[in-house]
Amino acid sequence: MVVIVAAPRPDGPDRPTRVGVVAGKRVGDAVVRNRAKRRVRELLRHRYGQLKAGWDIVVIVRATLVGADVVTLDGALWSLVRRLDLVVDASCAALPSA
Repeated sequence: MVVIVAAPRPDGPDRPTRVGVVAGKRVGDAVVRNRAKRRVRELLRHRYGQLKAGWDIVVIVRATLVGADVVTLDGALWSLVRRLDLVVDASCAALPSA
């Protein structure tokens, strides 16, 4: 679904984390790519405060994301974020209540 590349910010660990989302042409046409990127950005927006400061994160969208539901996408995304140890507190990485 997604691949995450993370690197410490070169200008210091006290700077806010930056997140970028990219999707290649293999994901689909422009409408499909933009929709996929919007879905990922929205999930990250809701949990941005849970990310550690001082990182540059790039989320690469894959074609399998297009047919995935929100819960599956959120689980996959945050599983990778936790594996990379980018969450401030692992206990707060559960789905936020609506």
